[in-house]
Amino acid sequence: KGSKDGDPELPDLEEDLVALEETAKSVRSSNPLSAIEAFQKAFDGISANSTRCKDMFTTMKDFADDVAGVSDTINQFKMGNVVGRVRELVKDIWRCLRLSDLIRSFAKAVETLIKRIIDVIKALIEKIQIFDVENIMANCGCCTEIETALESIGIGIITNSNNKN
Repeated sequence: KGSKDGDPELPDLEEDLVALEETAKSVRSSNPLSAIEAFQKAFDGISANSTRCKDMFTTMKDFADDVAGVSDTINQFKMGNVVGRVRELVKDIWRCLRLSDLIRSFAKAVETLIKRIIDVIKALIEKIQIFDVENIMANCGCCTEIETALESIGIGIITNSNNKN
């Protein structure tokens, strides 16, 4: 009751939620060489799902506007013509209830989606904080060769306790 043709259905977010969870796991398990790909996938997932959240917020705003319109109609209801208008009044009340339920459902879905986005962001931050770039470069064969070549011409790029002069 209270539904109208054209009322959007709550989108199925399960695939997006699973993808965001897998992305967070991928970021957490990435090594310095695979991190770029994991980070790019994370940013793509965050961007796409942020857009989806925005769209859902727009839908909730539209629902709220409809509730306000229906509420105005109910407030303007005059008791003098009750018999002829009771059916309309009941339909308006059902419409408000339906829209309120849709707003609640969309809000819960957006909350879940935002929590997963936050989890991906936290995974990115954690991973970035634990990368020890100097140590990675010092232990990378090609980086060590480049460092040696640069040092031979008086330019050093890695400064750690093992390479200090």
